Amino acid sequence: MSLIAGAWTLINSTGDINNQYPEDARLFYTRTGYVSAHILQTNPAWRPPHLDINKPDIGSDADWALLGKHNLAYSGPFDMTVLNGSEYDDGILTHHLDVANVPSLVGRRFVRNFTVMDGGKVLRLRRENATAPGVPVVIFWSRLE
Repeated sequence: MSLIAGAWTLINSTGDINNQYPEDARLFYTRTGYVSAHILQTNPAWRPPHLDINKPDIGSDADWALLGKHNLAYSGPFDMTVLNGSEYDDGILTHHLDVANVPSLVGRRFVRNFTVMDGGKVLRLRRENATAPGVPVVIFWSRLE
């Protein structure tokens, strides 16, 4: 687990044909086997600037719903399987979601192939694309030091 333990920031992702604006994200893996992911969209139309978590009465329910619709946060334990001798991937990560801002995700698993690159400074995750079968989503993360 120490191979990927730490904090990561999103560099970019490929294969997600539905996203014309980049995402901003942080990914955290602990040495004790927990993951936390925070992914938000940067499209200004989806980020009402007047919303304030300390003033929930400011903004309409539609504004808050729009913000929530275009953000993802989850956490839970993860498993890591190392693939010895693989030409493309170092292993497989399985995120077991026990907390999520989208209730239907609780109890689900997110499976990602992973490769640690550039001396441990870059993490490449690869997953199946739900909206374009056969076109993998490849996500690159940079280790936060």
